[in-house]
Amino acid sequence: MKPFNESAVIQIPIEAVFAFAANPQNDPLWSLAVAEARQTSLGSLGIGTTFQQVLRLHGRRVEITFAVTGFEQNRMLEIGRFSGRLRSAIARRTFEPAPGGTRVTFSGEGASGLFLNLLEPLVTTAARRQARRSLANLKQTLEAQPEQTAAGSNRVAGREP
Repeated sequence: MKPFNESAVIQIPIEAVFAFAANPQNDPLWSLAVAEARQTSLGSLGIGTTFQQVLRLHGRRVEITFAVTGFEQNRMLEIGRFSGRLRSAIARRTFEPAPGGTRVTFSGEGASGLFLNLLEPLVTTAARRQARRSLANLKQTLEAQPEQTAAGSNRVAGREP
């Protein structure tokens, strides 16, 4: 997959956006591709924390594992060391102040290994579209619940993470 970036401005303070969107356990609450997520290591979120997720991809459920490979509080989360075909992928979520809120940028790169990487342009297009849709959903989710996200809660719209 060729490198890509997709961004959105969320009208919520950076600390609240980071507390919610940088925690992969919350991904099922806003990411259209993630059906389930759980932390598989002990301790707080940081470099080395591991996760397991079940993705919805083209009508199939695909289980993946990954680790946090980069972490800066209120600034960046990087995940990598994926299981399976995504082994060489890196996904990054960056957070920066923006007028009226927080700019969130999703970045990705790596090789899927599909058909000797001949399908990489299609994989990149699909990943970019997924990132754009998920960012829009994240923005809608957080901006609809400002009193809960302002407190840094992981609960949104009455759902448990």
